[in-house]
Amino acid sequence: MRAHRCPNPVVAHHALVPVMLNKTTRRLAQCLAALTLLGWSEIHASDELVILNWADYLDETLIEAFEQQYNTKIRQVYFETDQDRDVLLAQYSRAGFDLAMVDAVTIEYYQRSGWLLPLSVEEVPNLQHINPDFWRHYPAIKGYAAPYAWGTMGIIYRSDLVEQPLTSWKQLLQPAPELSGKIIMIGDSFDLTAAANKALGHPMMTTDRRHLQEAEIFLRAQRPHVKRYGYVTLGEDSELISGEVVATQAYNGDYYAVQEYQPELVYVIPEEGGSVWLDSFVLFESSKNQQLAKKFIDFINEPENAAQNAESIYYATPNKAAKAHLSKAFLEDKVIHPSSEALANCERFQAVPAKVVGWYNTIYHSVIQSEE
Repeated sequence: MRAHRCPNPVVAHHALVPVMLNKTTRRLAQCLAALTLLGWSEIHASDELVILNWADYLDETLIEAFEQQYNTKIRQVYFETDQDRDVLLAQYSRAGFDLAMVDAVTIEYYQRSGWLLPLSVEEVPNLQHINPDFWRHYPAIKGYAAPYAWGTMGIIYRSDLVEQPLTSWKQLLQPAPELSGKIIMIGDSFDLTAAANKALGHPMMTTDRRHLQEAEIFLRAQRPHVKRYGYVTLGEDSELISGEVVATQAYNGDYYAVQEYQPELVYVIPEEGGSVWLDSFVLFESSKNQQLAKKFIDFINEPENAAQNAESIYYATPNKAAKAHLSKAFLEDKVIHPSSEALANCERFQAVPAKVVGWYNTIYHSVIQSEE
């Protein structure tokens, strides 16, 4: 799951566009350099599958079952942001990694760079269970990715600490006094700017320079009210539990990592709409365990396994055959499976020209420069 936790030090950003490293990325880069000196590529055992992933984003019992079935070991290396993952892979030529969890837009960049091995139904039979709607929405990833989970981006807030329910991005970007200094915004150039674009009535992934200038002004005005940029801490130690944070931009599955400790928490897709995202596994052409990696993708897409994994990580699965194995409560959960009305104004992230990616990066670093 997208968690603000990174047990293994890694770093990142698109190698295909200019990279501007923030303080966190520079710190992680130093950690990675230390790993490289120790021989990172040498610690990848021949019988080991190494997955670059978000923390808490794979069911542990399924990992154990795969290890026993194929007499192997799975080692996960966690990244903190999409940018961290991308810079790591670019700077170290994917050395030591077999699979990675990647958003749909970034897969296009990876594929154009020649990083990925094709994935076919002939080699991975259980890909036949992927809902064809995902190939239709993201045609560029077909043949190079195994869709894994999908969800939305919106707002989590403490209903007991606000005077009015939060229903719009404007309430987060132009916060009431009780929110000031108690807001966390996602530390990602696209996610952060998407909130401002939607609040302003612009397309979420606008390529209009004037729209982006307006978004930057909006976000810079919000900055004094933001506690920090990154991801809210999840679990019982979350700032949302203590009340240090009243509202945060977040992914829908994050809600369940904190709600059990604080029943007054609410997740909402703002009325202007949020984003609908898709995460997928990709297999690197540099992988030393290509056949084992394909077996793992096939294993995780067994309908019963896909259902078990989805309920474990609290995100919807693109595996249509898994539906028969999902509980009624999971299928009817409107945070995990929003209604068509809630999704009406949502948009999917799409690839934009490298020049425009640079504009988004510039806005992000302009907004958070006081954090540097």
